[in-house]
Amino acid sequence: MLDSSQEIFLIYEKKTLKILYANQRLEEVFQIPAHSIYEKPDLMYEKMIKKNTFQSHLEQISQKNQSSDFSLSFSLNDKILYFNAFFFPIDSKSIGLRLTDVSEKKMTEQKLFESEKARSRLNYLIGHDLKNPLVGIKGLSDFIHSDLKNNNLKEAEQSISFIQEASRNYLAIVEAVSRSVKLYYSDFPLEKTHNCLIALIESCILSFRKQSEPKEIEVIFEPEDETLIADFDLTALKEIFSQIFSNALKFSYKKGKIILSIEKKERFIEISVADEGIAIPESIKNHIFEPFTDSKRLGTAGEHSVGIGLAIAKRLALLHGLEIDFESEEKKGTRFMIRIPY
Repeated sequence: MLDSSQEIFLIYEKKTLKILYANQRLEEVFQIPAHSIYEKPDLMYEKMIKKNTFQSHLEQISQKNQSSDFSLSFSLNDKILYFNAFFFPIDSKSIGLRLTDVSEKKMTEQKLFESEKARSRLNYLIGHDLKNPLVGIKGLSDFIHSDLKNNNLKEAEQSISFIQEASRNYLAIVEAVSRSVKLYYSDFPLEKTHNCLIALIESCILSFRKQSEPKEIEVIFEPEDETLIADFDLTALKEIFSQIFSNALKFSYKKGKIILSIEKKERFIEISVADEGIAIPESIKNHIFEPFTDSKRLGTAGEHSVGIGLAIAKRLALLHGLEIDFESEEKKGTRFMIRIPY
């Protein structure tokens, strides 16, 4: 049957390649009346991501009278729709085109691919980042065995101190990885309540005071409105802000500044976290919100990175209808923006 509520069908005149017919599904998907597409087919063509590929297949069937199938995608309302396209001869004067929407299947495949990629990165993290401290601990234990055998108690005590420190660091890494993975992959229930944004930010600054002291970081936060209220999930926003603030501390230089600001704009409230530290290299800007990528870096004081903090922030933001953006420039630092609609 030619028509279908789930597929787009078009009929072309073979000689002129003029559109003679389009079913109702085309109007529903493209939000364009069929008669408009008959008169101005570019209304549809201009939304194709690879228009040349389509034109090539259309010309091929008009000249060789051979069926062809290929993939086609359209950019519609800031979304990408994917179709399986199939050209086929109808008779000596007309050509048919069937477009089957496979966007949902494509999205599922992409999610599975991203999940598999993240799993591979996690396996690498476990096999590499978590293995290295154990290798160091094992090496020190061999030294202790040798020192005790030779009655070198002072050297053995030093090695024990190093093992204790390495064990603490290792435990911190394991706990960070465990918590981060749980946060990233679990469903985070939404519980929006009426809360003060200023109180939340000040609470987070206080909780990071000990972490900022070794670098003598000056944290500046001077809100103009002390009673800025919004509806948001307190736990989620605190986690998002903490991940971004922790990132700023990690990549700030000693005695640097982190400037926090909050501003009520026309459609959202924007929280800004700006540092003067290491800028984000151009090569990794498109990947900083992905988990366990090769783009993770040590902090300015050698702080270890699990490589999932910003990915957690981004995922929680998407789940709760918030937006995170950033700008970064060499010798100036990085600024992250959290936008809360109201």
